[in-house]
Amino acid sequence: VGWDEKPNESHTDILLRTTVLASLGFSNHKQVLEEANKKFNEHLKSNKINPNIRSLIYGLVAYSGDEKTFELLKNMYIKEKLQEEKIRLLASLGMFKQKNILRKALEFSLSKHVRNQDAMYILSLVGSNENADDLAWQFLKEKWNEYYKRYHEGHVMPSIIKACLLRFKTLDKIKEIKSFFNKHKVPIAKRAIEQSIEAIRINYNFVKYNDDL
Repeated sequence: VGWDEKPNESHTDILLRTTVLASLGFSNHKQVLEEANKKFNEHLKSNKINPNIRSLIYGLVAYSGDEKTFELLKNMYIKEKLQEEKIRLLASLGMFKQKNILRKALEFSLSKHVRNQDAMYILSLVGSNENADDLAWQFLKEKWNEYYKRYHEGHVMPSIIKACLLRFKTLDKIKEIKSFFNKHKVPIAKRAIEQSIEAIRINYNFVKYNDDL
């Protein structure tokens, strides 16, 4: 499918390109990661990345990047005026592999630079990031008072909780989750918590019955 759009491409062709390149890049395909970084560096000089692959490139650059990359993307976000572009840059901060950088991304999401309605993007991405372990969940617990103050009355809180929990696959996590929410009541997220616990049980059973395969 290549990196560049071709004349008379359909919408599905454009989606196929981002799907294929994302699958390869986030599977550590060397050439795809190198090309993404090359295009990103060209973008810094001439702002020429096609908007249809801009989020993908930011994400792959973060995925293959380091603390210097994090600071660059973060500062680009702070300086950017267009909200759509800010969201692309903000989302990329949750795609690094290093837990110490992901922790910085989570802390940045609660800073004055990030709108309340946008802060959840990083927490959700870190929650689904296989390199983060339980970092999002631990951060949510640590900063619970802040998250509860911001979101406890809206529809965002259930989504935040689910994003932090759905990747778990051990029964001890269920005990930990129940204990935490018995002490920290969130009526609006009651169903989301129950669904997350059920998903963990499903994950646990899948691993248990397929462990020898």
